[in-house]
Amino acid sequence: MSPITLIPICLLVVQGGSTQSSSRLDGRYEGTINRRYPVIMLLKTEDGELKGAYRYTRRGVDLSLRGRARRNGSFTLYEMWEGRTSSGRFVGSRGRDGTLTGTFTRRTDGARMPFRLRRLSG
Repeated sequence: MSPITLIPICLLVVQGGSTQSSSRLDGRYEGTINRRYPVIMLLKTEDGELKGAYRYTRRGVDLSLRGRARRNGSFTLYEMWEGRTSSGRFVGSRGRDGTLTGTFTRRTDGARMPFRLRRLSG
């Protein structure tokens, strides 16, 4: 093969890897924040941005999420209040089994709480 043939193939692999890892986070999840607040979360990648919503199952109010996923499976999601202001932040990673784990930080008081969400569907 000539070097000219290899260059497009290499670019295709790099681009495919980036998209594939973000889409691995797409799906419906269920779990807890701080081991005592049950939540349901829905995530989808749109135009390279991770978007979705989650709700505390006891309250039933959807909270918007926006953020980014990285190739290594880590992600940052911002809880959006009225679609504009970040009221909290999820920083975590995806495990081999599809489980999302990390820390949720509440903006109002800086409280940090662990979260664990298992994938229900994709």
